[in-house]
Amino acid sequence: MPSFEHTLELATHKLRMLPAPRSDARACAIIFDEAFSQDSVFAAMHGTADHDACVEKSVAYFDNDWETPGRRWFKIVDENNGYV
Repeated sequence: MPSFEHTLELATHKLRMLPAPRSDARACAIIFDEAFSQDSVFAAMHGTADHDACVEKSVAYFDNDWETPGRRWFKIVDENNGYV
């Protein structure tokens, strides 16, 4: 199986793409929610639902979907500070 680890060096950051283990499902769900938090379609889908409840629903989805055949999950890590 080919390696999916890659490193991108920029002037101010060194970013590394790594396979994401299932234990990263919560972080992926939180990042997804933050990325689409200002999206009008995303907002319409969630309406006035409790934000934390929506995040937990996303966590459950990501966790349940993690082992889907053919699916791969990745994370980008800033090697300067460890942020995902």
